[in-house]
Amino acid sequence: MYSMTSLVSYEPLVDNCIEIFKKRLHEISSYGRSIDMAHWMQCYAFDVIGEITFGSRFGFLEAGNDIGGVMESIDSGLTVSSYLGLYSWIYPSYLWISRKLGLGQTFATQFTFQHIQESKATMKNHSADLPSHMAMKLVQKQTQSPHDLSDWDVLSTAGSNVGAGSDTTAISLSSTLYYLLRNPECLARLRKEIEDSGVGSSPTFKETQAMPYLQAVFKEAFRVHPGTGYPLFRTVPKGGEVIAGQFFPEEVNVGVNSWVSHYDKDIFGQDADIFRPERWLESNKEQLIAMEQNYMPFGAGSRTCIGKNISLLEMGKLMPILVRDFDFVLSRKIEQGSWATRARWFVKPQDFEVSVRRRV
Repeated sequence: MYSMTSLVSYEPLVDNCIEIFKKRLHEISSYGRSIDMAHWMQCYAFDVIGEITFGSRFGFLEAGNDIGGVMESIDSGLTVSSYLGLYSWIYPSYLWISRKLGLGQTFATQFTFQHIQESKATMKNHSADLPSHMAMKLVQKQTQSPHDLSDWDVLSTAGSNVGAGSDTTAISLSSTLYYLLRNPECLARLRKEIEDSGVGSSPTFKETQAMPYLQAVFKEAFRVHPGTGYPLFRTVPKGGEVIAGQFFPEEVNVGVNSWVSHYDKDIFGQDADIFRPERWLESNKEQLIAMEQNYMPFGAGSRTCIGKNISLLEMGKLMPILVRDFDFVLSRKIEQGSWATRARWFVKPQDFEVSVRRRV
């Protein structure tokens, strides 16, 4: 469901959301008011993951606000998780309290359950031309192998998409746009590449993959602002282990924070603290290999984000349209300083305020 080969079937679903997003930005530009772009990026990411997972949008782009308090609920959950990860002895008590209070019965949970049931009904009543969204694929798999996939497995897998598929993509999209606006020469170079490519109103993922500077911009934006702000810990195996010349005893937690790794000047150069996409195009083979080995905005190894390809699909198709069809101006507060961020597992921008103008 998450492989590169599956992306082609998801593209029309992403295109649906991009068209709605474009219409909303056109409306906003005509009003002449500023908006929190990070919020709108998350509205887009939420609706896309709804389309891909259930074949149905949540409706965030149409509404423009937090339907059912889902965003607030996820933010609260991440805050709780970030503390429970540090003070794990609290977790059993928290779990007991949350079950008593029914904290898990959110709009997103109900939405997920409802669409899983609809997929099951569709599967039962039709034998051909079934939808290709993820919920249907899960139900098909469960029908074929009921002992391998329980109802809980189906519900939790689809639900995980909702919980993890909006923040990460929205943060990465916001980071890309923010650093382009802070670096007008990079924005101009990217805009020229997009215009010279001759892509139509809805660029395909394959077309965006053929834009080298766009890909370099993404890599650099994810490097300077990786979505996850905490290490992904592993446990040292029995007998202990020597890591980077230091012995660690067994059962100790060890991890690397991508924000530390990504700013290592020995790896990314003496200008590692600035946004410069050209480093991914100009570096020699040896340095490029070193950068790739220490680059982990989506995790690494067995901890690599399973939804990485879907996130890249959403971003790759949207960013050329934003850059080519719109002008964004940072608010005076951000222009004179920098944007504020908040780290609660994910590092989310706060009040990414911009004004929008339609380009002719």
